[in-house]
Amino acid sequence: MPIQITAKRDGFRRCGIAHSETTTTYGDDHFTQAQLQELKSEPNLIVIEVAEGAENGNVHTALVDAGNRIVELEAVVLQLNSDASELKSKLDTVTAERDELAAKLGLLTATGSDGAQVAEPAQDTKAEAADEAGSADDKTSGKKKG
Repeated sequence: MPIQITAKRDGFRRCGIAHSETTTTYGDDHFTQAQLQELKSEPNLIVIEVAEGAENGNVHTALVDAGNRIVELEAVVLQLNSDASELKSKLDTVTAERDELAAKLGLLTATGSDGAQVAEPAQDTKAEAADEAGSADDKTSGKKKG
């Protein structure tokens, strides 16, 4: 079974070979059993046994999967940035409304207004409506108020 060896540090030497940080595939007959055991026990090397013909297929599949995942994550990041901009705009609007209402509340509190001014126009409206209703009754009965 072929093996793939990756060094954790570029140029790390073992069994007469300077191993690379990039994965290198070696055939079955490249190392003796003793060398293979030495390579597997070395903590500075990553040694993986792969099925015949799978070494290139797995790498290609993994690269395609990783590329697809990157595209997917980039789309998510763009959507999140768009959402963040929209939420910031809404926050600015709500903050401006809050500040405006706080200023109005401060003005009402400073003038000592207790809301009585708001109730007075409503009472005037009721009195005017009663007067209009009374004059309408007079017109329909033909009598004049005197």
